[in-house]
Amino acid sequence: TFRSGQVQTAKSGVIVRDNCYGNLEDDVVRRDFNINALYYDIHKHEVIDYVGGLKDLEAREIHIIGEAKLRFSEDPVRMIRAVRFGEKLGAELSDEVKNCILDQAPLLSNISPARLYEECIKLFHNEYSFEVYEQLEKYGLLKHLFKQTHKNDFIKKALLNTAARIKQNKPVTPAFLFAVFLWQAQNERFVMIKKKQRSFYLAMTQASEEVIINQIKQVSLPKWLTARIKDIWIMQSKLEKMHPKKVDDLLQNPRFRMAYDFLLLRSQSINPELEDVAKFWTKAQQ
Repeated sequence: TFRSGQVQTAKSGVIVRDNCYGNLEDDVVRRDFNINALYYDIHKHEVIDYVGGLKDLEAREIHIIGEAKLRFSEDPVRMIRAVRFGEKLGAELSDEVKNCILDQAPLLSNISPARLYEECIKLFHNEYSFEVYEQLEKYGLLKHLFKQTHKNDFIKKALLNTAARIKQNKPVTPAFLFAVFLWQAQNERFVMIKKKQRSFYLAMTQASEEVIINQIKQVSLPKWLTARIKDIWIMQSKLEKMHPKKVDDLLQNPRFRMAYDFLLLRSQSINPELEDVAKFWTKAQQ
């Protein structure tokens, strides 16, 4: 099904409706990048290329269809799509695309948090997630998705681990990565609250709630996902205590494996002092 170039835009310039149907030529115009505007004729068994997409694929370059500034203002998500396509294909963004992303990154704030959640899954559940993360940071896009997140070795380890699991056809869950991205903010907030709140559990709960509330203003998180994130966080202190009488109960907890993997990555990056704790739980599973 092809769509025409007829669109409705908001005052900000963002497209709010573009589901008018048209022909192939109309559909080409509404595509974002040359490499994304290739069509295959099943009768003639040939590729139809109106905009030089094949040439860009061969040259490993990402060029936008039309004027970058206008196209990004119409749909700011195109900026993160450019980054994702670039890393997926091992392609270089054109200078026009690079410069416009640097200039227009704040426009991502105009996109609904629900849509950005879906885009984040596409950004990070792949074999090149760490490279995507670095590019998002480089072009000033990351802070418009995760303003509470700052680059550290823990995040690098987690993204590389995710990529490795995907290569091995192992399951991955967005709860784990979001828990990693927000852990530093949650931990810092917990420390501040604990100075006034004597209860460890209440301080942990309040810190978790505040960090998640701040996050969903940018990228919405389903309730089932936030529940799992909190489980991973709260289990960290339980695992760190290594209480002999609670080992079996923790091993039977449905969130144990995620919490253990989380702890293991912490011990290999930002919390090397947890190495013995990680070894304890590794041995406990044998």
